[in-house]
Amino acid sequence: MPDALHVTVARRVDDINAADWSRVVTQSMAPVFYGLDYLRSYEAYPVGSFAGGCFLTAYHGRQPVAVLPVFRQPRPDPLGLLPPGAADHPALLGHVWYCYDTRIPTIWAEPADVHAAMLNRLEELRDELAVPLTGLVNVDVSDRLLVLARDRGWHVAEADSRYQIRVDGFGDLSDYLAGLSRKPRQNLARHLRRADDAGARVSIVPPDPDNLVQVCELCRHTASKFGNADFYKPQTFVPFVLGLGEHALVVRVDGPAGLLAGAVSLVDEARFHMWVAGFRYATIAGFSPHYMVWAAQIREAIARRLPVVEAGRRNDEFKQRHGATRVPLAICVARRKED
Repeated sequence: MPDALHVTVARRVDDINAADWSRVVTQSMAPVFYGLDYLRSYEAYPVGSFAGGCFLTAYHGRQPVAVLPVFRQPRPDPLGLLPPGAADHPALLGHVWYCYDTRIPTIWAEPADVHAAMLNRLEELRDELAVPLTGLVNVDVSDRLLVLARDRGWHVAEADSRYQIRVDGFGDLSDYLAGLSRKPRQNLARHLRRADDAGARVSIVPPDPDNLVQVCELCRHTASKFGNADFYKPQTFVPFVLGLGEHALVVRVDGPAGLLAGAVSLVDEARFHMWVAGFRYATIAGFSPHYMVWAAQIREAIARRLPVVEAGRRNDEFKQRHGATRVPLAICVARRKED
């Protein structure tokens, strides 16, 4: 590792060198989760377990070459993916669990050097903060970072999956539909036709407090079936999304009797993120509003000329049937030696 490569740590977003951080995020085409708008909003309105952040910037001389946000998390394992016993103690983890694309964004020509410097600093911070565990969650299994972590004795294991749809080169939704097999293509088209006949309408609008409160209520209701309703506390979820500014969009499906489905989508320079969604009923008048939300987001991604739709985690069968590719995810964590 070159002597000139060193890592600084800011404990608050406002203490980050914004120009240096943004340069790395922009040039590395990092996901929206690494932008200062997201980090600042999460710090002010944490929608997950949070006891402070550490924002690492790697420099080669005076040039910023990589960034990494990590967070002290008192309840570090909401999805039950860490090693046995890890959920019983606080941890220093990156990114937040609701980021499904954890990486070390870098513009350095030798990523292994940056990875080594960042992992060194994480181990030091773990010991300085007296937390038993540090590491990264939701890392693409193809990331070479995992090889280095394993070689250092970190615990590395496949733990989850996310899904992607490539839409680059598509002119409109019909191009996406043409790529599906016959049954899901016909089924999706039938639900959209029945929704139209029933007077349901879909819209994609900027977030405002009123529509976010309604969408938050639907998401909380849907998430309660899976034990994850706490993510959608209106007092944090609503201002958090508002703080994302132009990176957030609200998808609504409204029927004659009111709101049937709602979602919050995120956008960055290269991706359209199907982030969170909620539904009032599974089926209404012979159609499911889920299909309307799904199709509307793909249509919007194509209209924005974004090459990738990030379709999130879980609901594996539906996503694979509708053209999404599975991306396996891993965790890599290191305990304190005395632990």
